[in-house]
Amino acid sequence: MKFSVDLLGESKMEKIEELERTNSEMEKCNHQLSKLNKKKEKLEREISDIDEAISKLEGSK
Repeated sequence: MKFSVDLLGESKMEKIEELERTNSEMEKCNHQLSKLNKKKEKLEREISDIDEAISKLEGSK
């Protein structure tokens, strides 16, 4: 009986460690995703600014 409990306890600890690693990886991915979203928004603003400048130049012809 004690052997089974020890095995289950060991299995539980392995699962907890795996969960902690997964959470850490998710945090890194979320941070990277946040950085990429900011970069995407910046590029979209720059494209919009360029489109606006083109429209102004075309309107002044």
